[in-house]
Amino acid sequence: MIEDASEAMLRIAARRGNIGASRDDIFRELKGGIPYHELERLIQELEQLGFITVDWLGTYDFVVTITQEGLAQLT
Repeated sequence: MIEDASEAMLRIAARRGNIGASRDDIFRELKGGIPYHELERLIQELEQLGFITVDWLGTYDFVVTITQEGLAQLT
């Protein structure tokens, strides 16, 4: 089973569907409960596992989209 922060990230991305979840969407949903450097580390780990794709829009701005593998982790 995936850890709580990873699961929360996948659930946020799943709710946004094909549109994806922006950095601001994620921070709003997590209510500031995670520092940016931890969020970035988590995103990179989930991307390496193939659970999400990340489109970097700038140095600190991104959109996360869940993959089929990521959806499978939530069931």
